[in-house]
Amino acid sequence: MESIKKIKENITKIIFNFIQFFELIVSVIIAIVAIFMLFNLISQILETDISLMTSSDFSKFLSSMLTVVVGLEFVKLLCRHKIENLIDVLMLAISRQMVVEHLDTLQMLIGVISVILLIVVKKIFKKDKIGKSLLASKKDNREL
Repeated sequence: MESIKKIKENITKIIFNFIQFFELIVSVIIAIVAIFMLFNLISQILETDISLMTSSDFSKFLSSMLTVVVGLEFVKLLCRHKIENLIDVLMLAISRQMVVEHLDTLQMLIGVISVILLIVVKKIFKKDKIGKSLLASKKDNREL
């Protein structure tokens, strides 16, 4: 019975390590594509007469740049599995959609409320971490 449990734990560790390695590969690929996309956007801007740029051109440029930013934040999320990174990705994705798309009033309101809620959740997690670390340091001081 004990050996079966140990075999199961080893298989679980192997699968977990494989998935982490695969996430790392996906992160590298996304980062490389984002960097190439960034260089492509910079070269397009350098070749363009900015004084002739229309609002439509700027909107396309902004959409592409914000897509790169969301992609890079997603890479951070894949590399570090932290709730703060997930919240950052969600906030950026929602904000990107709100800035780039022409949303109606209700959609914009939902987007704003969503971003506010994500900010509140992020603050709660930060306070919770700070509170736990303060409690731990007080406990350590008492033991001394």
